Amino acid sequence: MEYNEVICLYLKDYLSDEQFEEYFYNNITEFEEHLEEDIYLEIISTNFNLKEEKINLKTKLKKYILDNFFILYDNINDAHIENLIQSGIEGYVIEILRGRYSRRDLVSMDCSNIKNQSELIHLIKETLKFPEFCGNNWNAIRDLIYDINLPKKIVLSNWDVIEKQLPKDSILARRIFDSIDENYCIVLFN
Repeated sequence: MEYNEVICLYLKDYLSDEQFEEYFYNNITEFEEHLEEDIYLEIISTNFNLKEEKINLKTKLKKYILDNFFILYDNINDAHIENLIQSGIEGYVIEILRGRYSRRDLVSMDCSNIKNQSELIHLIKETLKFPEFCGNNWNAIRDLIYDINLPKKIVLSNWDVIEKQLPKDSILARRIFDSIDENYCIVLFN
């Protein structure tokens, strides 16, 4: 996989900071040979333990990629990830993507211990692997529901607990899940 594609995957949050850092240092020679010196030095001098430095790095990398590889960046999406996963290509990044984005057959969520909206949204985000940047509200869930790799079937068990304790949230969540094409993903409320 080429260095610029890996950077695009990182910028679009398909790779975490830790995964990008590990890939970079395991392939440092390739990055040094292909990147402009100032971008290479920016990556190598970034402390990935500091949030401000990671944000600064992503800002500079995004400018670099948009200036030099806009079409590649623009084509990185879930369909591209699915093609990579199914391509038969091997390697560290592909294995990360396979592990993270391969379509699962079944995802179950037990709602019996949910006490408030925040816990319900957190359960949905964690179980369905929403990106880190997803907000903690129904609008964010609705906006990103088709941007994640949905399983073939979602089962929300003990949904009656949500209907009793959080009636408004149960309606909002159900609307979002009901909007999913059942030919792609079946959602069951038990």
